[in-house]
Amino acid sequence: MRGWFLIVCLLCWNSNVRADALNEFPSAAANSTPVPWAIESLTKDNAVQAAAFPGGDDVVSVPEDDLSGAAPEALDPPKRAERVSVSTVETSAEPEIDLRPPDFPLDGLWNEVEPSWLNEMIDDHILLWQNVTDSMTTVPRGGTDFGITTLGIKFDLTGNHGPIWLAGYFGWNFLSGPSTAAVPAQTYDLGVELNYSKQLNELWGMCLTVSPLFATDFANNSSDGFRLTAGGLFTFQADDVTRLVAGLSYLDRPDLPFLPIAGLRWAVTDNVEMDILVPTPKLAWRFDQNEDREAWLYTAGEVGGGSWAVERENQLNDRMGYRDLRWVCGVESRQVSGSRRVLEAGYVFDRKISFQRGPGDERPGSTFVVRWGRLY
Repeated sequence: MRGWFLIVCLLCWNSNVRADALNEFPSAAANSTPVPWAIESLTKDNAVQAAAFPGGDDVVSVPEDDLSGAAPEALDPPKRAERVSVSTVETSAEPEIDLRPPDFPLDGLWNEVEPSWLNEMIDDHILLWQNVTDSMTTVPRGGTDFGITTLGIKFDLTGNHGPIWLAGYFGWNFLSGPSTAAVPAQTYDLGVELNYSKQLNELWGMCLTVSPLFATDFANNSSDGFRLTAGGLFTFQADDVTRLVAGLSYLDRPDLPFLPIAGLRWAVTDNVEMDILVPTPKLAWRFDQNEDREAWLYTAGEVGGGSWAVERENQLNDRMGYRDLRWVCGVESRQVSGSRRVLEAGYVFDRKISFQRGPGDERPGSTFVVRWGRLY
Protein backbone atom coordinates (compact mmCIF):
# COMPACT_ATOMS: atom_id res chain seq x y z
CA MET A 1 0.00 0.00 0.00
CA ARG A 2 2.86 2.34 0.81
CA GLY A 3 4.23 1.87 -2.74
CA TRP A 4 0.95 2.68 -4.44
CA PHE A 5 0.59 5.77 -2.22
CA LEU A 6 4.02 7.08 -3.39
CA ILE A 7 3.15 6.52 -7.09
CA VAL A 8 -0.12 8.47 -6.75
CA CYS A 9 1.73 11.36 -5.03
CA LEU A 10 4.33 11.58 -7.85
CA LEU A 11 1.61 11.63 -10.55
CA CYS A 12 -0.23 14.47 -8.82
CA TRP A 13 2.97 16.54 -8.48
CA ASN A 14 3.85 16.08 -12.19
CA SER A 15 0.34 17.20 -13.23
CA ASN A 16 0.61 20.38 -11.17
CA VAL A 17 4.04 21.25 -12.67
CA ARG A 18 2.77 20.74 -16.25
CA ALA A 19 -0.31 22.89 -15.58
CA ASP A 20 1.85 25.71 -14.18
CA ALA A 21 4.14 25.55 -17.24
CA LEU A 22 1.20 25.79 -19.66
CA ASN A 23 -0.29 28.74 -17.80
CA GLU A 24 3.05 30.60 -17.89
CA PHE A 25 3.93 29.78 -21.58
CA PRO A 26 0.69 29.28 -23.54
CA SER A 27 2.52 29.22 -26.92
CA ALA A 28 4.17 25.99 -25.87
CA ALA A 29 0.86 24.23 -26.43
CA ALA A 30 0.85 25.07 -30.15
CA ASN A 31 2.04 21.58 -30.96
CA SER A 32 -1.11 20.11 -29.47
CA THR A 33 -4.39 22.08 -29.61
CA PRO A 34 -3.78 25.92 -29.77
CA VAL A 35 -6.30 28.32 -28.33
CA PRO A 36 -8.25 30.59 -30.74
CA TRP A 37 -6.43 33.86 -29.91
CA ALA A 38 -3.08 32.18 -30.52
CA ILE A 39 -4.22 31.07 -34.01
CA GLU A 40 -5.30 34.63 -34.92
CA SER A 41 -2.03 36.10 -33.62
CA LEU A 42 0.10 33.64 -35.57
CA THR A 43 -1.86 34.33 -38.77
CA LYS A 44 -1.19 38.07 -38.52
CA ASP A 45 2.44 37.43 -37.64
CA ASN A 46 2.94 35.25 -40.71
CA ALA A 47 1.43 37.89 -43.00
CA VAL A 48 3.79 40.60 -41.72
CA GLN A 49 6.76 38.27 -41.90
CA ALA A 50 5.95 37.18 -45.47
CA ALA A 51 5.70 40.77 -46.67
CA ALA A 52 8.88 41.86 -44.95
CA PHE A 53 10.99 38.87 -45.91
CA PRO A 54 9.55 37.06 -48.95
CA GLY A 55 10.79 33.56 -49.27
CA GLY A 56 11.91 33.36 -45.62
CA ASP A 57 11.39 30.19 -43.64
CA ASP A 58 11.44 31.49 -40.07
CA VAL A 59 8.46 33.27 -38.59
CA VAL A 60 8.96 35.79 -35.80
CA SER A 61 5.86 36.31 -33.64
CA VAL A 62 4.89 39.93 -32.90
CA PRO A 63 2.04 40.52 -30.49
CA GLU A 64 -1.00 42.30 -31.95
CA ASP A 65 -0.91 44.92 -29.20
CA ASP A 66 2.61 45.94 -30.27
CA LEU A 67 1.51 46.37 -33.92
CA SER A 68 -1.48 48.54 -33.12
CA GLY A 69 0.66 51.40 -31.80
CA ALA A 70 3.38 51.32 -34.46
CA ALA A 71 3.76 54.14 -37.00
CA PRO A 72 2.50 53.32 -40.54
CA GLU A 73 5.98 53.50 -42.04
CA ALA A 74 7.20 51.01 -39.48
CA LEU A 75 4.81 48.46 -40.92
CA ASP A 76 6.13 48.85 -44.46
CA PRO A 77 8.46 46.07 -45.53
CA PRO A 78 12.12 47.08 -45.83
CA LYS A 79 13.30 47.68 -49.41
CA ARG A 80 16.05 45.58 -50.92
CA ALA A 81 19.11 47.31 -52.43
CA GLU A 82 18.69 47.42 -56.22
CA ARG A 83 21.52 46.34 -58.55
CA VAL A 84 22.60 49.19 -60.87
CA SER A 85 24.00 48.41 -64.30
CA VAL A 86 27.17 50.37 -65.12
CA SER A 87 26.05 50.77 -68.74
CA THR A 88 22.94 52.71 -67.65
CA VAL A 89 24.74 55.25 -65.47
CA GLU A 90 24.75 58.67 -67.15
CA THR A 91 27.49 61.20 -66.61
CA SER A 92 27.74 64.83 -67.55
CA ALA A 93 31.38 64.58 -68.56
CA GLU A 94 32.08 64.76 -72.29
CA PRO A 95 33.62 61.60 -73.78
CA GLU A 96 37.31 61.74 -74.63
CA ILE A 97 38.08 61.67 -78.33
CA ASP A 98 40.75 59.25 -79.48
CA LEU A 99 42.28 60.09 -82.83
CA ARG A 100 44.43 57.06 -83.43
CA PRO A 101 44.08 55.14 -86.71
CA PRO A 102 40.87 53.08 -87.11
CA ASP A 103 40.65 49.65 -85.39
CA PHE A 104 43.61 50.53 -83.17
CA PRO A 105 43.37 48.85 -79.70
CA LEU A 106 42.55 51.25 -76.87
CA ASP A 107 44.39 49.35 -74.13
CA GLY A 108 47.86 48.04 -73.62
CA LEU A 109 51.21 49.73 -74.10
CA TRP A 110 50.16 52.16 -76.82
CA ASN A 111 47.46 53.67 -74.62
CA GLU A 112 50.34 55.61 -73.06
CA VAL A 113 51.52 57.03 -76.40
CA GLU A 114 50.27 60.40 -77.60
CA PRO A 115 47.76 59.55 -80.32
CA SER A 116 48.10 60.51 -83.95
CA TRP A 117 46.55 63.91 -84.66
CA LEU A 118 44.83 62.95 -87.88
CA ASN A 119 43.27 59.51 -87.93
CA GLU A 120 41.85 59.13 -91.47
CA MET A 121 42.78 62.71 -92.40
CA ILE A 122 46.48 61.84 -92.59
CA ASP A 123 45.71 60.27 -95.96
CA ASP A 124 43.78 63.36 -97.04
CA HIS A 125 46.73 65.59 -96.19
CA ILE A 126 49.24 63.69 -98.33
CA LEU A 127 47.00 64.16 -101.37
CA LEU A 128 48.32 67.73 -101.46
CA TRP A 129 51.54 68.22 -103.41
CA GLN A 130 54.74 67.67 -101.43
CA ASN A 131 57.87 69.21 -102.90
CA VAL A 132 60.12 66.80 -101.01
CA THR A 133 59.30 63.65 -99.06
CA ASP A 134 61.55 61.89 -96.57
CA SER A 135 62.77 59.34 -99.09
CA MET A 136 65.15 58.24 -101.80
CA THR A 137 63.67 58.21 -105.31
CA THR A 138 65.53 57.18 -108.43
CA VAL A 139 64.37 57.46 -112.05
CA PRO A 140 67.35 56.01 -113.93
CA ARG A 141 68.44 57.30 -117.31
CA GLY A 142 68.93 53.86 -118.79
CA GLY A 143 68.50 54.02 -122.55
CA THR A 144 66.71 57.38 -122.39
CA ASP A 145 68.01 60.95 -122.47
CA PHE A 146 67.38 61.93 -118.87
CA GLY A 147 67.55 60.49 -115.36
CA ILE A 148 67.10 61.94 -111.88
CA THR A 149 67.74 60.64 -108.37
CA THR A 150 66.48 62.56 -105.31
CA LEU A 151 67.54 62.21 -101.68
CA GLY A 152 64.96 63.91 -99.48
CA ILE A 153 65.08 64.74 -95.78
CA LYS A 154 62.03 66.04 -93.95
CA PHE A 155 62.03 66.95 -90.27
CA ASP A 156 59.46 68.18 -87.77
CA LEU A 157 59.89 71.66 -86.34
CA THR A 158 56.83 71.65 -84.08
CA GLY A 159 55.83 67.97 -83.97
CA ASN A 160 53.11 66.48 -86.13
CA HIS A 161 50.32 66.28 -83.55
CA GLY A 162 48.40 69.23 -85.05
CA PRO A 163 46.08 70.54 -86.07
CA ILE A 164 48.87 73.03 -86.98
CA TRP A 165 52.42 71.80 -87.51
CA LEU A 166 55.59 73.03 -89.17
CA ALA A 167 58.14 70.94 -91.05
CA GLY A 168 61.42 71.67 -92.77
CA TYR A 169 62.87 69.79 -95.72
CA PHE A 170 65.94 69.48 -97.91
CA GLY A 171 66.14 67.74 -101.29
CA TRP A 172 69.32 66.86 -103.17
CA ASN A 173 68.76 66.01 -106.86
CA PHE A 174 71.31 64.27 -109.11
CA LEU A 175 70.59 64.86 -112.82
CA SER A 176 71.97 63.13 -115.92
CA GLY A 177 71.35 64.36 -119.51
CA PRO A 178 69.61 65.36 -121.64
CA SER A 179 71.76 65.33 -124.77
CA THR A 180 70.12 68.27 -126.53
CA ALA A 181 70.46 70.80 -123.71
CA ALA A 182 72.99 70.99 -120.90
CA VAL A 183 71.53 70.68 -117.43
CA PRO A 184 73.33 71.01 -114.10
CA ALA A 185 74.63 67.89 -112.47
CA GLN A 186 72.90 68.72 -109.18
CA THR A 187 69.98 70.87 -107.94
CA TYR A 188 68.65 71.51 -104.43
CA ASP A 189 65.34 72.17 -102.67
CA LEU A 190 65.35 73.95 -99.32
CA GLY A 191 62.13 75.05 -97.63
CA VAL A 192 59.62 74.96 -94.81
CA GLU A 193 56.06 73.65 -94.83
CA LEU A 194 53.21 74.99 -92.68
CA ASN A 195 50.24 72.64 -92.46
CA TYR A 196 46.77 72.76 -90.97
CA SER A 197 44.37 69.82 -90.90
CA LYS A 198 41.15 69.63 -88.93
CA GLN A 199 37.89 67.72 -88.87
CA LEU A 200 35.43 70.64 -88.83
CA ASN A 201 32.41 68.52 -87.83
CA GLU A 202 31.05 65.03 -88.40
CA LEU A 203 30.79 65.61 -92.17
CA TRP A 204 33.37 68.20 -93.22
CA GLY A 205 37.16 68.19 -93.02
CA MET A 206 39.81 70.61 -94.23
CA CYS A 207 43.55 70.42 -95.03
CA LEU A 208 45.69 73.46 -95.88
CA THR A 209 49.38 73.84 -96.63
CA VAL A 210 51.76 76.65 -97.62
CA SER A 211 55.42 76.13 -98.39
CA PRO A 212 58.00 78.79 -99.29
CA LEU A 213 61.15 77.25 -100.74
CA PHE A 214 64.37 78.00 -102.57
CA ALA A 215 64.93 75.58 -105.50
CA THR A 216 68.19 76.13 -107.41
CA ASP A 217 71.49 74.73 -108.59
CA PHE A 218 73.22 77.41 -106.43
CA ALA A 219 74.80 78.82 -109.59
CA ASN A 220 71.62 80.77 -110.29
CA ASN A 221 70.93 82.60 -107.03
CA SER A 222 68.40 85.02 -108.48
CA SER A 223 64.76 85.30 -107.58
CA ASP A 224 64.10 82.49 -110.07
CA GLY A 225 64.87 80.06 -107.28
CA PHE A 226 62.18 81.33 -104.94
CA ARG A 227 58.82 79.57 -105.14
CA LEU A 228 55.73 79.70 -102.97
CA THR A 229 53.62 76.58 -103.19
CA ALA A 230 50.28 76.16 -101.45
CA GLY A 231 47.22 73.94 -101.42
CA GLY A 232 43.78 73.43 -99.99
CA LEU A 233 41.57 70.39 -99.68
CA PHE A 234 38.01 69.87 -98.44
CA THR A 235 36.42 66.50 -97.67
CA PHE A 236 32.78 65.52 -97.18
CA GLN A 237 31.75 62.27 -95.47
CA ALA A 238 28.93 61.10 -97.75
CA ASP A 239 28.27 57.91 -95.75
CA ASP A 240 30.10 55.46 -93.47
CA VAL A 241 32.39 54.23 -96.25
CA THR A 242 32.57 57.08 -98.80
CA ARG A 243 34.34 60.43 -98.57
CA LEU A 244 34.24 63.07 -101.32
CA VAL A 245 37.41 65.08 -101.94
CA ALA A 246 37.98 68.37 -103.79
CA GLY A 247 40.97 70.71 -103.73
CA LEU A 248 43.85 72.37 -105.55
CA SER A 249 47.64 72.44 -105.28
CA TYR A 250 49.40 75.58 -106.51
CA LEU A 251 52.94 74.60 -107.59
CA ASP A 252 54.36 77.90 -108.91
CA ARG A 253 56.09 76.09 -111.79
CA PRO A 254 56.30 77.25 -115.43
CA ASP A 255 55.59 73.72 -116.68
CA LEU A 256 52.83 72.89 -114.18
CA PRO A 257 51.31 75.96 -112.45
CA PHE A 258 48.65 74.07 -110.48
CA LEU A 259 47.27 70.58 -109.95
CA PRO A 260 43.54 69.92 -109.31
CA ILE A 261 42.44 67.22 -106.85
CA ALA A 262 38.98 65.68 -107.15
CA GLY A 263 37.19 62.37 -106.61
CA LEU A 264 36.15 60.07 -103.81
CA ARG A 265 37.71 57.70 -101.28
CA TRP A 266 35.83 54.45 -100.77
CA ALA A 267 36.39 51.88 -97.99
CA VAL A 268 35.20 48.83 -99.94
CA THR A 269 35.68 46.54 -96.89
CA ASP A 270 37.63 46.76 -93.65
CA ASN A 271 40.71 45.53 -95.54
CA VAL A 272 40.23 47.10 -98.98
CA GLU A 273 40.39 50.82 -99.84
CA MET A 274 39.92 52.50 -103.21
CA ASP A 275 40.74 56.11 -104.15
CA ILE A 276 38.96 57.12 -107.34
CA LEU A 277 40.90 60.37 -107.57
CA VAL A 278 42.62 62.71 -109.99
CA PRO A 279 45.63 62.80 -110.09
CA THR A 280 46.33 59.99 -107.57
CA PRO A 281 44.11 56.91 -108.05
CA LYS A 282 44.90 54.07 -105.66
CA LEU A 283 43.78 50.57 -104.69
CA ALA A 284 45.07 49.16 -101.36
CA TRP A 285 44.66 45.88 -99.46
CA ARG A 286 45.53 45.42 -95.77
CA PHE A 287 47.27 42.11 -95.16
CA ASP A 288 48.65 42.55 -91.63
CA GLN A 289 47.91 44.47 -88.44
CA ASN A 290 49.32 44.60 -84.92
CA GLU A 291 49.58 46.98 -81.97
CA ASP A 292 51.73 49.64 -83.62
CA ARG A 293 51.23 49.43 -87.39
CA GLU A 294 49.13 48.30 -90.33
CA ALA A 295 50.67 46.81 -93.49
CA TRP A 296 49.07 47.41 -96.91
CA LEU A 297 49.80 46.37 -100.48
CA TYR A 298 48.80 48.93 -103.09
CA THR A 299 48.93 50.03 -106.68
CA ALA A 300 48.64 53.73 -107.51
CA GLY A 301 49.21 56.49 -110.01
CA GLU A 302 50.82 59.89 -109.40
CA VAL A 303 52.52 62.92 -110.94
CA GLY A 304 56.26 63.40 -110.35
CA GLY A 305 58.88 66.02 -111.05
CA GLY A 306 60.05 69.44 -109.89
CA SER A 307 61.31 72.88 -110.93
CA TRP A 308 64.63 74.66 -110.26
CA ALA A 309 66.51 77.84 -111.08
CA VAL A 310 69.54 76.89 -113.20
CA GLU A 311 72.40 78.60 -114.97
CA ARG A 312 72.76 77.55 -118.61
CA GLU A 313 75.34 78.28 -121.30
CA ASN A 314 76.72 81.84 -121.45
CA GLN A 315 75.61 82.34 -117.80
CA LEU A 316 71.97 82.50 -118.83
CA ASN A 317 69.64 82.29 -115.83
CA ASP A 318 66.65 80.14 -116.54
CA ARG A 319 64.02 77.98 -114.85
CA MET A 320 63.93 74.30 -115.66
CA GLY A 321 60.94 72.05 -115.08
CA TYR A 322 60.65 68.28 -115.18
CA ARG A 323 57.33 66.37 -115.12
CA ASP A 324 56.34 62.71 -115.51
CA LEU A 325 53.47 60.31 -114.86
CA ARG A 326 53.99 57.15 -112.76
CA TRP A 327 52.17 53.92 -112.09
CA VAL A 328 53.64 52.06 -109.12
CA CYS A 329 53.07 49.01 -106.92
CA GLY A 330 54.34 48.84 -103.38
CA VAL A 331 53.92 48.04 -99.70
CA GLU A 332 52.97 50.64 -97.12
CA SER A 333 53.37 50.56 -93.34
CA ARG A 334 51.03 52.91 -91.49
CA GLN A 335 52.51 53.91 -88.15
CA VAL A 336 50.72 54.95 -84.96
CA SER A 337 52.47 58.35 -85.25
CA GLY A 338 50.58 59.02 -88.49
CA SER A 339 53.49 58.59 -90.91
CA ARG A 340 53.42 56.22 -93.88
CA ARG A 341 56.53 54.23 -94.78
CA VAL A 342 56.62 52.98 -98.36
CA LEU A 343 58.69 50.78 -100.64
CA GLU A 344 57.55 50.89 -104.26
CA ALA A 345 58.57 50.42 -107.86
CA GLY A 346 56.82 51.19 -111.10
CA TYR A 347 56.63 52.47 -114.64
CA VAL A 348 57.38 56.11 -115.64
CA PHE A 349 55.97 57.59 -118.86
CA ASP A 350 54.83 60.83 -120.54
CA ARG A 351 58.00 62.59 -119.43
CA LYS A 352 58.81 66.20 -120.31
CA ILE A 353 61.69 68.64 -119.71
CA SER A 354 60.92 72.32 -120.29
CA PHE A 355 62.72 75.67 -119.91
CA GLN A 356 61.07 79.01 -119.27
CA ARG A 357 63.37 81.24 -121.38
CA GLY A 358 65.78 79.33 -123.57
CA PRO A 359 65.45 76.40 -125.99
CA GLY A 360 65.98 72.77 -125.09
CA ASP A 361 62.54 71.32 -124.32
CA GLU A 362 62.62 67.55 -124.63
CA ARG A 363 60.49 64.48 -124.12
CA PRO A 364 62.63 61.62 -122.78
CA GLY A 365 61.51 58.04 -123.27
CA SER A 366 59.80 55.86 -120.68
CA THR A 367 61.73 54.28 -117.82
CA PHE A 368 61.04 53.00 -114.28
CA VAL A 369 61.13 54.35 -110.73
CA VAL A 370 62.11 52.96 -107.33
CA ARG A 371 61.29 54.75 -104.08
CA TRP A 372 61.86 54.00 -100.44
CA GLY A 373 60.99 56.37 -97.62
CA ARG A 374 58.29 58.04 -95.57
CA LEU A 375 55.25 60.19 -96.26
CA TYR A 376 53.40 62.38 -93.77
